[in-house]
Amino acid sequence: MGKCYLIANIRARDHKLFRALTNVVPAAVSKFRGRILVMMHSPDLRKGSKDAKDARTLLVEFDDLAAARSFYESSEYQQTIKLSKGCSVVDVQIVEGLDEISLVPRVTPEPLLEAKGTPQSEDDLVDLYRHHSRKEGIEGG
Repeated sequence: MGKCYLIANIRARDHKLFRALTNVVPAAVSKFRGRILVMMHSPDLRKGSKDAKDARTLLVEFDDLAAARSFYESSEYQQTIKLSKGCSVVDVQIVEGLDEISLVPRVTPEPLLEAKGTPQSEDDLVDLYRHHSRKEGIEGG
Protein backbone atom coordinates (compact mmCIF):
# COMPACT_ATOMS: atom_id res chain seq x y z
CA MET A 1 0.00 0.00 0.00
CA GLY A 2 1.25 3.48 -0.87
CA LYS A 3 1.21 6.82 0.86
CA CYS A 4 -2.00 8.36 2.14
CA TYR A 5 -3.05 11.97 2.16
CA LEU A 6 -5.33 14.01 4.35
CA ILE A 7 -6.91 16.86 2.41
CA ALA A 8 -8.71 19.59 4.32
CA ASN A 9 -10.57 22.50 2.74
CA ILE A 10 -11.13 25.10 5.45
CA ARG A 11 -13.32 28.18 5.38
CA ALA A 12 -12.59 30.32 8.47
CA ARG A 13 -15.29 32.52 10.01
CA ASP A 14 -13.35 33.77 13.06
CA HIS A 15 -9.83 34.31 11.70
CA LYS A 16 -8.24 35.14 15.07
CA LEU A 17 -9.42 31.93 16.77
CA PHE A 18 -8.69 29.91 13.66
CA ARG A 19 -5.08 31.18 13.55
CA ALA A 20 -4.59 30.00 17.13
CA LEU A 21 -5.85 26.53 16.18
CA THR A 22 -3.52 26.30 13.18
CA ASN A 23 -0.57 26.51 15.56
CA VAL A 24 -1.66 23.21 17.16
CA VAL A 25 -1.97 21.14 13.96
CA PRO A 26 1.74 20.89 12.94
CA ALA A 27 2.73 19.29 16.28
CA ALA A 28 -0.09 16.75 16.00
CA VAL A 29 0.86 15.97 12.39
CA SER A 30 4.49 15.44 13.40
CA LYS A 31 3.51 13.12 16.27
CA PHE A 32 1.92 10.76 13.70
CA ARG A 33 4.88 10.99 11.28
CA GLY A 34 2.91 13.11 8.86
CA ARG A 35 4.38 15.77 6.60
CA ILE A 36 2.53 18.98 5.77
CA LEU A 37 2.92 19.40 2.01
CA VAL A 38 0.53 22.31 1.53
CA MET A 39 -0.88 24.85 3.97
CA MET A 40 -2.17 27.59 1.71
CA HIS A 41 -4.57 30.48 2.18
CA SER A 42 -6.57 31.61 -0.85
CA PRO A 43 -5.58 28.95 -3.39
CA ASP A 44 -5.71 29.73 -7.10
CA LEU A 45 -9.34 28.61 -7.48
CA ARG A 46 -10.14 27.62 -11.06
CA LYS A 47 -13.55 26.06 -10.49
CA GLY A 48 -15.86 25.84 -7.51
CA SER A 49 -18.12 27.86 -5.26
CA LYS A 50 -17.41 31.46 -4.29
CA ASP A 51 -16.88 30.29 -0.69
CA ALA A 52 -13.93 28.21 -1.83
CA LYS A 53 -12.10 31.34 -3.01
CA ASP A 54 -11.33 32.36 0.59
CA ALA A 55 -10.66 28.83 1.77
CA ARG A 56 -7.44 27.40 3.07
CA THR A 57 -6.10 24.08 1.83
CA LEU A 58 -4.19 21.66 4.01
CA LEU A 59 -2.49 18.64 2.43
CA VAL A 60 -0.72 16.20 4.74
CA GLU A 61 1.17 13.09 3.63
CA PHE A 62 1.27 9.96 5.80
CA ASP A 63 3.19 6.74 5.26
CA ASP A 64 0.02 4.66 5.23
CA LEU A 65 -3.72 4.65 5.82
CA ALA A 66 -3.36 3.54 9.45
CA ALA A 67 -1.18 6.56 10.28
CA ALA A 68 -3.60 8.98 8.57
CA ARG A 69 -6.57 7.51 10.43
CA SER A 70 -4.67 7.50 13.73
CA PHE A 71 -3.90 11.19 13.27
CA TYR A 72 -7.50 12.05 12.44
CA GLU A 73 -8.87 10.04 15.36
CA SER A 74 -6.23 11.27 17.84
CA SER A 75 -7.32 13.26 20.88
CA GLU A 76 -5.15 16.16 19.70
CA TYR A 77 -6.84 16.48 16.33
CA GLN A 78 -10.32 15.72 17.66
CA GLN A 79 -9.88 18.56 20.16
CA THR A 80 -8.93 20.86 17.29
CA ILE A 81 -12.07 19.78 15.42
CA LYS A 82 -14.26 20.56 18.44
CA LEU A 83 -12.70 23.98 18.93
CA SER A 84 -12.89 24.85 15.23
CA LYS A 85 -16.63 24.23 14.94
CA GLY A 86 -17.44 27.77 16.02
CA CYS A 87 -14.85 29.47 13.84
CA SER A 88 -14.70 27.47 10.60
CA VAL A 89 -16.30 25.03 8.20
CA VAL A 90 -13.97 22.17 7.31
CA ASP A 91 -14.20 19.35 4.77
CA VAL A 92 -11.68 16.56 5.38
CA GLN A 93 -10.85 13.57 3.19
CA ILE A 94 -8.30 10.81 3.57
CA VAL A 95 -7.23 9.39 0.23
CA GLU A 96 -4.78 6.69 -0.77
CA GLY A 97 -2.01 7.62 -3.18
CA LEU A 98 -1.16 5.59 -6.24
CA ASP A 99 1.63 3.06 -6.11
CA GLU A 100 4.33 3.77 -8.68
CA ILE A 101 3.23 0.78 -10.75
CA SER A 102 -0.28 2.31 -10.98
CA LEU A 103 1.18 5.34 -12.71
CA VAL A 104 2.17 3.33 -15.80
CA PRO A 105 -0.60 3.70 -18.38
CA ARG A 106 -2.24 0.46 -19.44
CA VAL A 107 -2.64 1.76 -22.96
CA THR A 108 -1.04 4.69 -24.68
CA PRO A 109 -3.62 7.31 -25.63
CA GLU A 110 -2.25 7.97 -29.12
CA PRO A 111 -3.78 4.92 -30.87
CA LEU A 112 -7.03 5.51 -29.04
CA LEU A 113 -7.14 9.17 -30.04
CA GLU A 114 -6.19 8.32 -33.60
CA ALA A 115 -9.06 5.87 -33.78
CA LYS A 116 -11.65 8.09 -32.10
CA GLY A 117 -10.30 11.62 -32.66
CA THR A 118 -9.66 14.31 -30.06
CA PRO A 119 -12.62 14.67 -27.71
CA GLN A 120 -14.48 17.95 -28.31
CA SER A 121 -17.31 17.58 -25.81
CA GLU A 122 -18.34 15.74 -22.66
CA ASP A 123 -20.18 13.19 -24.83
CA ASP A 124 -16.95 12.58 -26.79
CA LEU A 125 -15.09 11.95 -23.50
CA VAL A 126 -17.76 9.49 -22.38
CA ASP A 127 -17.56 7.68 -25.74
CA LEU A 128 -13.76 7.58 -25.51
CA TYR A 129 -13.96 6.14 -21.98
CA ARG A 130 -16.48 3.50 -23.04
CA HIS A 131 -14.37 2.57 -26.07
CA HIS A 132 -11.25 2.25 -23.89
CA SER A 133 -13.15 0.31 -21.17
CA ARG A 134 -14.47 -2.25 -23.65
CA LYS A 135 -11.03 -2.62 -25.21
CA GLU A 136 -9.41 -3.13 -21.76
CA GLY A 137 -12.23 -5.31 -20.39
CA ILE A 138 -13.13 -2.84 -17.63
CA GLU A 139 -16.56 -3.27 -16.06
CA GLY A 140 -19.02 -0.40 -16.33
CA GLY A 141 -17.62 0.81 -19.66
